[in-house]
Formats: sequence, structure tokens, C-alpha cells
Amino acid sequence: MRFAAVVLMAAVAGCSNVAPTSAPTAMLLTIETAPTLTAPPGGVVACALARLLPIVIKRDGDRLMFVNAQSSQTVAVIWPHGFSARVVNGKGELLDPSGAIIGTEGDTLSELGGGFGAEGQAFGVCSIGNRTYT
Repeated sequence: MRFAAVVLMAAVAGCSNVAPTSAPTAMLLTIETAPTLTAPPGGVVACALARLLPIVIKRDGDRLMFVNAQSSQTVAVIWPHGFSARVVNGKGELLDPSGAIIGTEGDTLSELGGGFGAEGQAFGVCSIGNRTYT
């Protein structure tokens, strides 16, 4: 009797007129990220105090890129360890390590703190607004 009930439930479930819903398909994008930072014993990891001018999120193929909001020149940015980027519904997104969306393609990001690396090659972001990432 138990077997018949399971078969009946499976048959009823298979006859549903409700179309299955599917989550949007995400494609990963490339961004530059920093390695994990670990403070030496007794040391601390600090975030530089420099601020980056507002930047706009753009996409170039499979890469998320960033341009100066005023000059439209490309800005080299290194995001903290754990940041990622993806395309959802045709738009690029920048995500923090928790998966929260920091910005979407076309958005202007401001209040980015950090500093320039060796020879000023790229701006290393370590804070956004009042949130610091290590």
C-alpha cells in the first residue's frame, strides 16, 4: 500500500501545469583582485586613506572594466580578495565577498578608498564608503 501511495504522488506531481521557474544564468567576468592579506604576528592590516575619483562600471567582453566618470579614461583597479564579477540578464555586476552587489554595469561608484600600488599602476580598493575589506 505504501508503494502505491508513492507512485500515485509521483504521477500527480508529474501532471502539474505549472512551468518550472529557473534562476537567471550567470556568466563569470574577469576582474583584478588582491591576494588574501594576513597580518604578521602582532601586526595589523590597514587601509590607505587615498580616495579614487568616481568610476563607472563598464564591460568589455568577458571582463568588467572601470572608467573615470569625468574623463572616460580606463582606470586600473584591484579589488579586495573575494570580490567577483558576473553577467546576469545581460548586465555586468560587481560583488563583494558576501555576494552583495556593489554595482551594476552603468553605475557610478564613489567613496572608494585605498591607494596606488607599485609605480602607480593600479588603485587597490580596500574600502567602499564606511566598509573596509581586508
